[in-house]
Amino acid sequence: MVVAGPGTTYSQPAAVLNQSTGLISALVQGPNNSLDDYFVTPGSAWSGQVVVAGTGTTYSAPNAVVSQSTGLITVLAEGANNSLENYFVTPGSAWSGRVVVAGAGSTFET
Repeated sequence: MVVAGPGTTYSQPAAVLNQSTGLISALVQGPNNSLDDYFVTPGSAWSGQVVVAGTGTTYSAPNAVVSQSTGLITVLAEGANNSLENYFVTPGSAWSGRVVVAGAGSTFET
């Protein structure tokens, strides 16, 4: 099954599973250095692309974690000027962020 077509993903995905709802989110570096989310719940087709952060925001494969108690998804990625940036979402809400965790020159993908 193809979740995202050619030319839509430019990194390994970071996938998280909410065990209580079955929601799976796959987050990737998207076109033009965006941060994109593709998601699915049991019995449904994959949805997305939801642009979490637009053009020129993401310069690495993201890392993600989900809180099993609250459903909060937290995503960290290398941002512009080698910063470390955080984005987050709770069930039923829109994505939030960009929170700069560490400033310019602090983060380098290996």
